[in-house]
Amino acid sequence: MQINNMKDIKELSKDIQIEMLKNNLNKQDMQKRLCVSYPTILKKIEQPHSMTLTEFKKLCVVLKISVNELLIKKNRK
Repeated sequence: MQINNMKDIKELSKDIQIEMLKNNLNKQDMQKRLCVSYPTILKKIEQPHSMTLTEFKKLCVVLKISVNELLIKKNRK
């Protein structure tokens, strides 16, 4: 995996929010499912780089998406 194929923080945050919409989850739902406070989930969605790997994996499980799908840019031709 090449580093230049990874999404930047803004792209990742946007994609997390898109996946939340696809799964009909709001920030309060995410907060409950990930067992964190509401201010914490706000920070983690806006600043995904602040998550630990374990937190990121849990997020992916809740969003029903693989870690790779969420992190890696899709090749657009």
